[in-house]
Amino acid sequence: MIRRIALTLVVATLISPVLAKMSVDHDESADFTKYKTYAWREGTHAGDLMHKRIVEAIESRLEASGLRKVDAEPDVFVLYHAAVDNEQRVDIDDYGYWGRRPWGWGGTSSVNVYDVAVGTMLVDILDADQEELVWRGSFSREFSPNTNAQKAEKIINKKLEKMFRKFPPQP
Repeated sequence: MIRRIALTLVVATLISPVLAKMSVDHDESADFTKYKTYAWREGTHAGDLMHKRIVEAIESRLEASGLRKVDAEPDVFVLYHAAVDNEQRVDIDDYGYWGRRPWGWGGTSSVNVYDVAVGTMLVDILDADQEELVWRGSFSREFSPNTNAQKAEKIINKKLEKMFRKFPPQP
């Protein structure tokens, strides 16, 4: 019984990040057809080189959707937040019980707890006149310790491409 509970907890722990990897939401009352220009607002990010890559990736998606970057009086503001956090994962190896009780041999179990790096990014688009959030995309993904900058950039580009696939939202 305890093993089943432990296994259920482990499966829930492993599945929950998979289910929450990508999310896109928008204000249904916002008229996205009136948005033609954008400007950047400062968000939170880590690392200047990766920041430059992320900005370029987001800008290419915005321009592909018809938005043009301006320095003054934009229709929308764009900002992103990126962070890498360590989360704990639990692996349980159960080597079972052999034979018939009460004469069988007892199995062994081992529990391993380890940290994984999880990168999370939110991209927000705010109506410039109303100063209200009209669109948000977010994703999270585990990164191995040996993920280099080029691989991380490729992963981020794929996630952003998927995030902006249906941008702007259609009425």
